[in-house]
Amino acid sequence: EEDSELLRRDAVDARDRVVDLVGGDAEHPVILELDGRLASIDNQHLEAIQFFEQAQAVGSTLAPDSLLQLATSLERIGQGGLAAERLGQAVEADPRSVSKRVRLAALYGRLRDYRRSLAVLAAIPQSVREENPSIIQLEESM
Repeated sequence: EEDSELLRRDAVDARDRVVDLVGGDAEHPVILELDGRLASIDNQHLEAIQFFEQAQAVGSTLAPDSLLQLATSLERIGQGGLAAERLGQAVEADPRSVSKRVRLAALYGRLRDYRRSLAVLAAIPQSVREENPSIIQLEESM
C-alpha cells in the first residue's frame, strides 16, 4: 500500500509538471485526460468520466489506454452500452491489440450480447485464439 501511495504521489507530481508545460492551463485536453486517468485509478468513476468527456469535448482524441479506463468507469456505473462503444474505439485506435479485443468480447459477454462477443473474438486470428487461455476460457463460457 505504501508503494501505491508513492506511485500515486509521483503521478500527481508528473501531472503538475505537465500543467506547467502547457502554461498552467488545467483545462488543457492533456491535463483533463491525465486527471481522468488519476480519478479512474482512484476508483472515482464519475469524476473520471467527466474529465475524459471534457477532454473529448474540446476535440482531444483519447489515447487507447484512456479509452479503456473510461470504459471501465462507465461499466462500473452501469453504463455497459457506452462502455462497449468506448472499448470499440480503443480497438479501432489499436487494432493489433489482442488484449483490447478480448476485453471488448468479455464486456459483450457480461452484457449477454454473445453474438457480438463471438464476432469480436472471430476477428482474432485462429492461431492466436487457440493459444490464448483468456480467449479459450471466454469462448467456453458462451
